[in-house]
Amino acid sequence: MKQLLLKLCDAFGVSGNEDEAGRIIADEIKDFVDEIYSDPIGNVIAFKKSRINKHDANTHDASNHKIMLFAHMDEQGLLATFIDEKGFVRFSPLGDFTEAGILGARVKFSNGVHGIIECDGANSDAKSIKMSQLFVDIGASSKEQAMQAIKIGDVACFDNASFEMQNRVFAKALDNRTGCAVLVETAKKLKDNKSDVYFVFTSQEKIGQRGAKPAAYYVNPDIAIMIDIASANDAGGSSASAIKCGGGPVVRIKDKSCIYHPDVRRRIEETAKHLNISIQYEVNEKEVSDAGIVCRQAGAIACGAILVPVRYCSRPVGMVDINDIEDTVKIITKFLS
Repeated sequence: MKQLLLKLCDAFGVSGNEDEAGRIIADEIKDFVDEIYSDPIGNVIAFKKSRINKHDANTHDASNHKIMLFAHMDEQGLLATFIDEKGFVRFSPLGDFTEAGILGARVKFSNGVHGIIECDGANSDAKSIKMSQLFVDIGASSKEQAMQAIKIGDVACFDNASFEMQNRVFAKALDNRTGCAVLVETAKKLKDNKSDVYFVFTSQEKIGQRGAKPAAYYVNPDIAIMIDIASANDAGGSSASAIKCGGGPVVRIKDKSCIYHPDVRRRIEETAKHLNISIQYEVNEKEVSDAGIVCRQAGAIACGAILVPVRYCSRPVGMVDINDIEDTVKIITKFLS
């Protein structure tokens, strides 16, 4: 699991440019599913048919449902919008990071050019910095020199090598290569799924949940379960969050775009209890999600969500506990069996 997660996080996959991440996912999952393909918007969709005889099954049994598991594979990054006379690359954010959170961060463009994020006015207060003040310094001494390396529209991800300590992984793109790792590992472990299962790796979540809609429309499942990350703010001081890294998978009850179906939530809870796995709960009033798009497609779809707690999820580097990921895989695998 660790090596899979490290491999996925190190891949380039900024919103709208998920090709590398998608290729790695397809290569990892292809031997464990019946079909796999990519659609024009960049979603990767894998299908694993039911391992039971449908003619012998109770037609009213929930096990006959078509189930879609989905996780977005894009990561936050930036898009070059202008190169000034000094050779600094101005950019538009692709994601929900803060100005102070990325100041001084290293970035890597898709063509291999590296740089660091800095701001106008060396003595600016980090808390008062606006996105328009930030730029990427790629070491160019003029606009002309910079334009030989970067053109308008080029995208960059944060440039941080992944590493592990104390059974925890530190990496960029944990939001949401963590969920992608859960789906890949579930596909590998799943042997006796009672339902047809679609593993969907969506594109462009960070810029408006754009891949989720066509994916849900194509699959048209009875039940859909989102695998994503939850912010664990349990680091530092005494102001501990209710969600803790290492505290177990998180069941989301509601976010800004979706109230999750109580029956799906109950089945997830019962599965976790059967496996003796502790779970946490989240009500998120700020974030919209792919589930908010999925639940309204094709005549309405019953959605659930199980999340993995991640520290520093909106920063260039986050941290996740491998036990939380493995427990999520166990719950989803049992849910489908």
